[in-house]
Parts: sequence; C-alpha cells; structure tokens
Amino acid sequence: MPKRYSLSGPEIRSVKPSRRISGMLFSLAIARIPDRTVPGVAFVVSKKVALRANVRNLIKRRLRSAVRTHVGKLLAGSAYIFTARRNASHADYADIASDVQDLIAKI
Repeated sequence: MPKRYSLSGPEIRSVKPSRRISGMLFSLAIARIPDRTVPGVAFVVSKKVALRANVRNLIKRRLRSAVRTHVGKLLAGSAYIFTARRNASHADYADIASDVQDLIAKI
C-alpha cells in the first residue's frame, strides 16, 4: 500500500472514531480527518493477539494486502483503523480477505 495512505502514530492516537464495525477477525474504527485528501489507513495488532513479533507482522502484511484491493472504495478525508482480534493469529489470507471485504461492505 502506498505511503500516502498510511496514518502516523500521532494521527492514530488523535483520532476519535465516529463509528466502529466489528467482524470475526478485525474491528474497524472510522473517523473523519477533514484535512486529508486521501483516505488514511492504519493496522493495529497488539501483543494480546500474538506474543511473537513475526506473527504480528504476518497478520499486518496479510491485512495490508487485503485492504490494498479495496482502497479505491474508501472515502477521502477519513481514517480507517483496523484492529486485530485474538483469533486473527490463526487465520489464513483467505479468511482475512473475506473479513476485510465484509467490513468494507458494511461502511
């Protein structure tokens, strides 16, 4: 995913979500950021989901790849923060892609 879509750490912490959508593997928080010209996307995987860093990074890589195909459907001036749930550590790419598609369809 191109860097222009990424949210920085301070941007993620300053966002106050106006809407939350829950899926089987991820929770999606949506907020307005009026000064952005492209949608901002962030991925959060805590140590509660997976203790090992390589597993957390694998989840983020798979999630980033799944969201990349849907980035054109996201609204400019909005922030989308995907937070992994515990069962995401055992999911394969097909499960992740399906959950992302379901979350984006609910927007």
